[in-house]
Amino acid sequence: ETPNDGLIDTRQFYGTVDASWGQLLIGKDFTLYNRSNIFGDEILLGYGMTNDTLGLVDGPYVSFGNIGSGYIYPLPTNQITYRTPDMGGFKLAVGLIDPSRTATADGDCASLAVPCTSESAPRLEGELTYNMGFGDGNNLNVWGGFMSQTSEAASNASGEDVDSQGVSYGAQLKLGGLSLHASGYDGEGVGYLVGPADARGLGLGVLIANADGEVDSSGYLAQAAYTMGSTRAVLSYGVSEVDVTGQASGEWENENTTVGVFHSFYPNLIGVVEYSMTEFTIGGSSAYSDE
Repeated sequence: ETPNDGLIDTRQFYGTVDASWGQLLIGKDFTLYNRSNIFGDEILLGYGMTNDTLGLVDGPYVSFGNIGSGYIYPLPTNQITYRTPDMGGFKLAVGLIDPSRTATADGDCASLAVPCTSESAPRLEGELTYNMGFGDGNNLNVWGGFMSQTSEAASNASGEDVDSQGVSYGAQLKLGGLSLHASGYDGEGVGYLVGPADARGLGLGVLIANADGEVDSSGYLAQAAYTMGSTRAVLSYGVSEVDVTGQASGEWENENTTVGVFHSFYPNLIGVVEYSMTEFTIGGSSAYSDE
């Protein structure tokens, strides 16, 4: 068990210390790798992508923006994170994150509730953002992030160590009612939906590492939105790919296109109409398609 296991899904539970030198956060919060990618997603507050193959909606997971089709979910995790004050539009965040057990463990270890793996150091994540306002209501936000961690198989276990590292990046431009978003990520051993996450917990361990090493993963998201009064129209396209070298499944790809309309009836009441087309392929064969 982890320190914050429980019947309630507590995604954020932390305390902060704010001063002239910046902010120190201690507790459970969203991590930094792919953080701005998801919070800049124009359909984040809508119904989101669905995919039965990945267990979304009908399985143990939920629909939520473009997770797995453009970015990886920055799974809320225990951390100590420092954020600098605003420095001419620049802000830097660096976090020590509770590491994930991604190393493989075979034999007797495979049947244990706790895998025979260990992490001797925290996961390191960081994100640099730049925000610039110009004109009346116009804004440019640019960001870049990174993450790195190592998970080791125990000396008495038959398994493989996993080194996870990756970068995330993006930009969002707002000109009057027009908003343009472009973001992406690239990594090794970072998973597919949430990452890096405990491979056994997701049942997608083959997408973390295999006999040929850590699995390559990448994705990007492109969106355009226009706001007229209380109504916002969005066109979104996102895709994620993993290259499972040495496996019969080969390359996995998840592609999602969404057209959505959001209307604010009141500040806390928003109506959403979405039309999405999702195609999931494994080794070049379509495994799932939905509208």
